[in-house]
Amino acid sequence: TTDTDDPVSPDEVYATREDVLYLVRSANAIFPNARLTMGDVIAAWAGLRPLLGHAGSTPMSVPREHRIEESASGLITIAGGKLTTYREMAAQVVDLVARKIRAIDHRVLPAHAATALEALPGGEVADLGALVEQMSAEGLETSIARHLVESYGAEATAVAKLMADDASLRAPLLPDGPWTIAEVVYQARREMALTVSDVMIRRTHIFHLRDGQGVEAAPGVGALLQRELGWTDERRDASVRSYLAEVQRMRAALTGPGPA
Repeated sequence: TTDTDDPVSPDEVYATREDVLYLVRSANAIFPNARLTMGDVIAAWAGLRPLLGHAGSTPMSVPREHRIEESASGLITIAGGKLTTYREMAAQVVDLVARKIRAIDHRVLPAHAATALEALPGGEVADLGALVEQMSAEGLETSIARHLVESYGAEATAVAKLMADDASLRAPLLPDGPWTIAEVVYQARREMALTVSDVMIRRTHIFHLRDGQGVEAAPGVGALLQRELGWTDERRDASVRSYLAEVQRMRAALTGPGPA
């Protein structure tokens, strides 16, 4: 990864051509036979890492630890950390809050939180292969069943039911892709998809998986969300334009000024 200072808002952070070149060259250094070039890059993304303040330190040298602070008013704040320690961070904050509540009402606290044993949505299935076979036996194409199970786990059956109730939802979102119209409907109803970008970037991941970012599907996604969310034509068109602009900004970053 690359760690560089960036003064812009989190909403305006994009991977630069220099970022991508750094990663391509690093990959080629480790896997010389890969011979990757910028032409092999389909998409790129970047984000901001929250770091604790260390005077005089560079981003690369700042430790990734986190710290919990409590203000005089009782506000508890956690800062720093990283993606791979998010659960530990959350557990420490929750345990601190639980101890403070216990000091007030003397409630009995469990020794350990049970959340580590609770399945995430869609995770309530032991054999994904058996679920694919079951859905195929019920009339769904095996390739579609496998895609749904790999994407949604046990929730794949909810998407399949939408198809069973309305055959038109079996239509592909893209001519040569595994995604179906039913998934957009499911994402709007069950996964809180509120924009075309939500569907294309954060739900289906078409933005990152397909060369061209599936821009030809954006108007259709907008129409589906309009139907599900009660949008006006103006809001539909604005959501489509917003996604196309996101694609353009990402592509511009990849093709912008920089060394070859």
